[in-house]
Amino acid sequence: MVSKNKLTFFLIATTFYVITSSIVGYAQNLSSALAQTYQLCWDQDAADLPTAQAYTYQSSVDGAAATTISATCTGAATPFKCVTPAPLPVVTNGKHTFIITANVLLLDGTSLSTVSTSFGQYTIVGKPAPPSNLRVNKSGT
Repeated sequence: MVSKNKLTFFLIATTFYVITSSIVGYAQNLSSALAQTYQLCWDQDAADLPTAQAYTYQSSVDGAAATTISATCTGAATPFKCVTPAPLPVVTNGKHTFIITANVLLLDGTSLSTVSTSFGQYTIVGKPAPPSNLRVNKSGT
């Protein structure tokens, strides 16, 4: 027999897993045309807004090589809200995953980059096929 405490812990842990799984894996569904009006966005921790704006940012979509992107960061306190001015980089049908890294340039010309462990997702969907074989059926058949 399972104790009440073990059952309560199991229910809390399961609820936490379901809630966090749905948040982390959240993908937005967009049409290809609509995707042209959306940009990559993220929150950036930094000491102040000028520091966040001074970072260089790179994005990688679907595991492709990272490319440098421009970004504008705003806000009065960390984390600052950052957005790219360009539309989403990939607009083919299917699920797409992107990673953003922040980089700071050092005096010797090298840079330090964040180790990205989080990702964003979006899904480009096409029009559904039209319904076919339209008919009426008796209920329950």
